[in-house]
Amino acid sequence: MIIPSDWGQVNAHRSRWNRSPEWVHNAPMRFRSIARALAVIPPRPACLIAGLVSPWLGLAAPRRRRSWIANLRDLGFERGQSLGHWPRPFYHLLLLLYEALARIGGRRFVIRLEGEKHLLDAIGRDRGVIVASCHLGNWLLGAEAAASLTGRAVHSVAGVQILRGWTADLRLGYRALGVRIHGARRPAATLLRALRRGEIVALQIDGDRHEGSGNLATRGIRTLAARTGAAIIPAACVRESPGRFAVRFQAAISESQTAATDRLLRESMRDAVSGAPHQWILFRRVEAGG
Repeated sequence: MIIPSDWGQVNAHRSRWNRSPEWVHNAPMRFRSIARALAVIPPRPACLIAGLVSPWLGLAAPRRRRSWIANLRDLGFERGQSLGHWPRPFYHLLLLLYEALARIGGRRFVIRLEGEKHLLDAIGRDRGVIVASCHLGNWLLGAEAAASLTGRAVHSVAGVQILRGWTADLRLGYRALGVRIHGARRPAATLLRALRRGEIVALQIDGDRHEGSGNLATRGIRTLAARTGAAIIPAACVRESPGRFAVRFQAAISESQTAATDRLLRESMRDAVSGAPHQWILFRRVEAGG
C-alpha cells in the first residue's frame, strides 16, 4: 500500500507492474520457495529475528563494522553516536534482505510518500528523471514506489545481489514490480536509452561495489543529466517501523544549480543519513567530503 503525502490511500497492487509476476514461472524452485516462505513471516517477528542475529553478524565482520563507523565519522558523527550502536546497521541489513525477498514473494508493505509532486512534475516534462538516493533504508521499495506512482519503469545498476546464484532471480522478481536492475558492465547506454524514453533512472550517490572506488558517484549522475536533459531529484526511503516506510522526494536540482550539482548531491546524502544513520548500509569506505 502506498500512502501519498495527502493521506489519500492508493493501493500499490493496482499498478500495472503488479500483475501475475513472470518470476513465478521462471525462477528456480529454491529461490521461489524461500521468497514465499519469507513472505509469510510478518515484519515484527522478522525484526525480532534480525535483532537476535545482528550482533553475531557484526562480530563476524569487524572490518565492515570499522568501515561503517569511519563513514559516519566522515559525515560528522561523533564516536559515541556510532560506536554505541554498532550492531544496528547489520540489523537493518538483515531487514533489507528479508523485505527484498518477502516483497517478491507477495508480502505487502505500507509506504508513505512525501514530496511526490516533485517527481510527478519532473516526469511530466517527458525527458526522464534521475532519482539520486543512497544505501539507506530500503531503496528497492523506494524504486518500486516510484514505478507505481508514475507508471514508468525504474532502471538501476548493481553487481551481485545477496548471492551470486540469486542475482538473476532477484532481478527477474523486481522486474515484475517495475524495477529493472541492470548489470554493472557498460550500463551507460542502457540508462541513456531509458532516460530518452522518459523513464526513471535510480542511482546511488554513495556508489556501489562495482565502481571499485571510494568516491561518491556524482559524476555519472551529472553526466547522464547533461546528455539527456533529465531532472535530478534527491530521494530516500527510510524504515519508520516494522513494515512501514517513508519515501521522501526533494525538489529537482534546477539548471541554474548545475555547477553545484556535486555539492548538492553530497548535502542531500548527508541530510538523509543524518535522519536515520543506522539505516545507512554501507560497509566499505567512501569519501563523502569535498
